[in-house]
Amino acid sequence: MIFSLKNKITMVIRLTLLAVLISNPVNAATMNTAQESGIYYEGESITDAVSNRVAEVNEEQQEIDQVKTNFLSVLELLEQNDYQTAKAKVTALIQQAPDQFVYYNLQAMLQLVKSDNSAAEQSFLKSVELNTNNTQALIGLAKLTLDQKQFDKAKGYANQALAINPYDVKAYLILADVTQQQQGTDAVEILLLDAQRKVKGKLTAELAILQSLGKVYLIKNKPEKLLQLASDLNKRNKNDSAVLSFLAEAQLINKDEVNAEKTLRKIVSQQPNDIKHLFLLARLLGKQEHYKEAFSIAQQIESHKQGERIGKVLKADVYLAQKNYPAALLNYQRAYAISPEVKVLDGMLKILELQNKTKQAVTLLETEQAKYKDNSSLQFRLAVAYQKTGQYALSVPIYEALLSKEKDNVIVLNNLAFVYSKQNNPQAIILAKQAYKLAPKSGVIADTYGYLIFKQGSIKESIKILKVATELDPMLVEIKLHLAEAYMANQDKTQAKKTLQKVLQNKKASPVELSKARKMLLEL
Repeated sequence: MIFSLKNKITMVIRLTLLAVLISNPVNAATMNTAQESGIYYEGESITDAVSNRVAEVNEEQQEIDQVKTNFLSVLELLEQNDYQTAKAKVTALIQQAPDQFVYYNLQAMLQLVKSDNSAAEQSFLKSVELNTNNTQALIGLAKLTLDQKQFDKAKGYANQALAINPYDVKAYLILADVTQQQQGTDAVEILLLDAQRKVKGKLTAELAILQSLGKVYLIKNKPEKLLQLASDLNKRNKNDSAVLSFLAEAQLINKDEVNAEKTLRKIVSQQPNDIKHLFLLARLLGKQEHYKEAFSIAQQIESHKQGERIGKVLKADVYLAQKNYPAALLNYQRAYAISPEVKVLDGMLKILELQNKTKQAVTLLETEQAKYKDNSSLQFRLAVAYQKTGQYALSVPIYEALLSKEKDNVIVLNNLAFVYSKQNNPQAIILAKQAYKLAPKSGVIADTYGYLIFKQGSIKESIKILKVATELDPMLVEIKLHLAEAYMANQDKTQAKKTLQKVLQNKKASPVELSKARKMLLEL
């Protein structure tokens, strides 16, 4: 909220009453009503009353405009990372207008930037004291108390905000966060469905609630429910671009490519320069091997200044699908030069890997990591590259540094456990077990732990874990090879043979994996 709701309402009421006075004949009753309402004072002529009240309304509007200007100027300073000037300005504004609640909201925002949550809470409380209808401060308080795990307080503030504005999506989402932590995903689904019912008819609010509900259904692995919600919303709001966008995403998630294409084409027919949906359409067409049209859309996007990078990425994607690796790499490089994003870098690395240019991939990562030394994503990719090329001594310190920042990162734990095992470091099994406890439903992580305990001599226990790993990730050939090895050590030739035959039948198995499987079969 940027300006006082109370002032705004007062202004609207006064303007309405003035309109009544001007449009109706003046009589004693009208004059008495005007006096009672505070529009007209005894001793004033009606003309003077109108003139005086218009002046007051203009003055209030000027005050509102000034508060709005001040608010935006502070935001601009923050966008420029000029925190000190922003802080000084807010302090001065509060001194000039100590009863203006908006300035305390600004002060709280500045305090949150510096992670001074205690001070921010006091600022929000002062803001609410000045204006009890101040939902911005109530939401701020709800978020702060939620972060502190004071769930009852968080719910109280969120419900206060909803009592003022029953369409406040942020309040519903805070209640959803509280519910998630206290009762779990099923309860969140019920809460959000209830929220949808309450905001139904208010499209922006309903769409935001449904988008959050969609995330719940993805967690529950029920994407069809998301599609049902999106389809229902579209029936009630035909041709709305935001709704069509939501529907297209739901269709893509549900792999309903035929209808997704129709929806995306409808969106771009309404908005021919909508880069986001042109991008999604081109990606879909590329997946369907309609390369000519996908490339044409990529060129269309590239022709727009704001879409130049995305257009080049799409062109690279098409070239990659056509196995034109040099052209794909060139376009990824050009896109990366515009904006060095990790996803584009991944595209470059993938092509170098396909071309067996591992040394070039490592050099590229070393160069980029030197430019952006604090970028954890680049550090991780460099560690993985060192691991893949057998340079374990170089990958270890990077993984260890990453783990010191994020001790429960299961991927880093898993990879470091693998590298330690190659160095015969006894910490390997400890880290692998830790990763397995954190992510027992990951096939890759179960494989690492299962194989390491096999190497340690726990054959029967390893077979149990590796069997589960193959079920979790049935297409990963390496897990089956590890399981077959464990069966062989357990003298179970029948199961070992069955497992190895599955490897030979796997079309995604690499020549190295196929060769290893054949060699193991000969040993049986």
